[in-house]
Amino acid sequence: MSLTKALPYRLAVYFTERFPVLVYIPFSIILYLCLSFLVQLISGVDPVFDQYGVAGCLTAFLFMLLIRTFDDIKDVDLDHDIFPDRPVSRGAVLIKDV
Repeated sequence: MSLTKALPYRLAVYFTERFPVLVYIPFSIILYLCLSFLVQLISGVDPVFDQYGVAGCLTAFLFMLLIRTFDDIKDVDLDHDIFPDRPVSRGAVLIKDV
């Protein structure tokens, strides 16, 4: 099989190996809720979760994805030498996909 497969396959490989969505979704929700409720309690407001909380959880998730992709782009040359088994290093995911 060729290493230059279709974009959906390459993205599936990236999300499976470098950014497992089923791990990051609960983590980002818990992270946002903890920080949000802590700030609300410190400010003396009763903790509430509304549509802004949903937007905050989504923002936390997308921010983690952004950090992961920036890290992969930043370290692409170093990863070829140190971590040849990562998807970008072995060619399973192209740098332009990240």
